[in-house]
This record gives sequence, structure tokens and C-alpha cells, in this order.
Amino acid sequence: PGRRPAKATALLATRAHHSRPRLVRALVDPATKQVEDKPPVGLPSARAVIFTVHSGVRDAQRLEVVSLDSGKRARLIEGSGARFFPSGYIAFAYNQSGSLWVAPFDEAQARVTGPPTPVVEDILLSDGWIPTIAAGANGSLAYARGQTESSYVPRTLAWVDRMGREQPVEAPVRAWWWPQISPDGRRLGF
Repeated sequence: PGRRPAKATALLATRAHHSRPRLVRALVDPATKQVEDKPPVGLPSARAVIFTVHSGVRDAQRLEVVSLDSGKRARLIEGSGARFFPSGYIAFAYNQSGSLWVAPFDEAQARVTGPPTPVVEDILLSDGWIPTIAAGANGSLAYARGQTESSYVPRTLAWVDRMGREQPVEAPVRAWWWPQISPDGRRLGF
């Protein structure tokens, strides 16, 4: 009771025959202002993993790929919850659209090779904006449609003084998360 769940801090890799796990890289990189990485999806070559990188606001989610050999990360495309198809595509939720998109993907080069295209509207997104989809080895796609209530609701920001008086902050309405106040108490960062 009272214990917080553990937060993942590193990506480890091992072979199927239960070899000793090895560190690939730290998951969250403060230098890139990211808050967390969402579910990793291994590519069939077992050479790389695709992640959703979250920086605290919905429209800042992006897909990145990390090499399991070198630990090097590379930005792929804006979006979340990628699934790989052997036909050379990735499917993912495109930021704020509520639709499922596909983009051509070169697994050997671990990069997107063309523009994304929407394929299904009104897909169900989890609380972390990850699409409820599954990709089959034969290229089939299973998905859920609809909307879910989310704790990532749009919010307005306000400064509150010690007397409880609110002063609105000029900022867009969005799902703000993980605020931090600067040491001088004059700025707010996410």
C-alpha cells in the first residue's frame, strides 16, 4: 500500500534462449524533453524497436526507432502506437486525428520512405493515445472503433496565488501534463 508503480528506465534486450539481458539504452532522454516512451514494437528482423515518444502534450507524440545493436535512436514520423506490416508499412494513430494512418517503411533501413495516408476513421485510442489495433503476419489488421474517456482531457492553465486567486495563462487549451515551475517561480514548463 502506498507504493508507486515502477517506471521503466531502460530498454533491455535478450535472445529467446534466455541469454543474459543487456542494456540497449535509457528509455527517457531528458535532453529531448520527452516524458515517457510508450509500448515498444519489435521489428521482425530483431534489429530494431519502434516506440511512441511522449513529451507531455498530445500533439507532440512521435514515433522513433531504436537500434538494438547500437542503441541509436532516430525520429520516424508524428503519431503513436505503430504496428509493422511485412508488406513494408507501419500503421499508427496520427496525432489528434482519431484516424489510423499507414506509411511505407523500409525495415532494413529502419525509416519511413513516403508520406502517410489515412485508412480508417474513428479508431479507438487508449488513455495514452495508443490505437487499439493488431497487425497480423499475413498483413491483416484488427482494430476497435469508437471513443474512450480519457484522463488526457483538454485543460486551461492558470497561476494561483497563496490567496487562491487565479490568473489565466495565455496558452492553448490542450491536455497539459507534468508541469514544472522554474526556480524563480515566473515560468512554467512542460
